[in-house]
Amino acid sequence: MNRSVLTQVYADPLSDLQPPPSRHLIHQSGCPLYVWWAVGKRRNADGERWHCWFVYLEYRQADGRSGYRQLQLPLSDSCDPSLWQRLSQLDLTEACDAASRANLIGRG
Repeated sequence: MNRSVLTQVYADPLSDLQPPPSRHLIHQSGCPLYVWWAVGKRRNADGERWHCWFVYLEYRQADGRSGYRQLQLPLSDSCDPSLWQRLSQLDLTEACDAASRANLIGRG
């Protein structure tokens, strides 16, 4: 097999999948969060692979350190209109509004 055939055979079907844009979101507590996405693969209990989004919600803790919450969602959930509402209501007890506003993650 030549290289181009191998590339086609072993090409990752997710390579063309673009994640939703990163953005800031205000949590119900008033804390600004930075939300970004990565596509990945997981295995279920039977060993079958499935594709998913890894969604990261980043914030600052009271001591100024970065903290985050990672979620795994089905690929179809990125189009769910209620997703952003659900993300803004997650329990993020370590998130500090003052520290997050003073040193916003995802600027620039």
